[in-house]
Amino acid sequence: MSALRFDRQAVFVAGGTSGINLAIADAFAAHGADVAVMSRAQEKVDAAVASLRRHGTMVAGYAADVRQYDAVSAAIAAARGAIGEFDVLVSGAAGNFPARALDMSPNGFKAVVDIDLIGAFHVLKAAHAHLKKPGAAVIMISAPQAVHARALQSHVCAAKAGADMLMRVVALEWAADGIRANAIIPGPIADTEGMRRLAPTPEARGRGLCAQGRAAQALRTQGGGRRSGAVSRLAHGLLHHRRRHPGRRRRHGGGKRLRGLTRSSSPRRRGPVPASAKAGDHGLSPRARPVVIGSRLRGNDLMA
Repeated sequence: MSALRFDRQAVFVAGGTSGINLAIADAFAAHGADVAVMSRAQEKVDAAVASLRRHGTMVAGYAADVRQYDAVSAAIAAARGAIGEFDVLVSGAAGNFPARALDMSPNGFKAVVDIDLIGAFHVLKAAHAHLKKPGAAVIMISAPQAVHARALQSHVCAAKAGADMLMRVVALEWAADGIRANAIIPGPIADTEGMRRLAPTPEARGRGLCAQGRAAQALRTQGGGRRSGAVSRLAHGLLHHRRRHPGRRRRHGGGKRLRGLTRSSSPRRRGPVPASAKAGDHGLSPRARPVVIGSRLRGNDLMA
């Protein structure tokens, strides 16, 4: 299979100077996209820009705190001037630290909500005027804490759950502009700040970062071209779904690959499969139902 190409496409990555977000920016740049990154620390911005430029595409970087709307708006406007109207917007800025709810200060709780939820709102609101209409894709980086309660993570659980719902509302409201919005829930990823804080032992660490970039690319193209409002769980590049069988609930141990992307059946959709979703159109099984706005992909946490 030939590699995906994103030549003459513009990608903006908030939080794109480290970890998962930098890997996503790197993957797009490696496949021909012009990329702009934004994060709070100027030194991280400079280092990321220098690294991304090795791919030979146009690269720009901006220092701004996602908690400050005016700074975010100015950075995004400058990025639009540098690389053009955005084909892809990735919102991935995040903060985290382990603490029991009773031991956490109100300011500590608020700091994570301000970054993960309010910051995501700032990025989305400021970027809307600079997104390609129709055709742009918004990709939010979520977390397992959005759907699973975890000890020492009350602040992140609250913030990421809110960000997932924000994404779904945006998917509804921006559909008329031809803009899709989706979220990715990554599994454990090695050599990221989050893993160093939350899973310092080798047994708890994941393997590699390039899979996150492939997943983001898949949501931009191919089978992801009609998906909007979905939250996709993945482990190392494989997006998962749970098939629905009449009269029973059962988890299946496999995600169906669709050029790096899986489609989901939706528990809310009933009736015959539309002609546009039949086999041969997007490589789907005739029994597969199309994803609808507001659906959530489910499946086992597999290791590819």
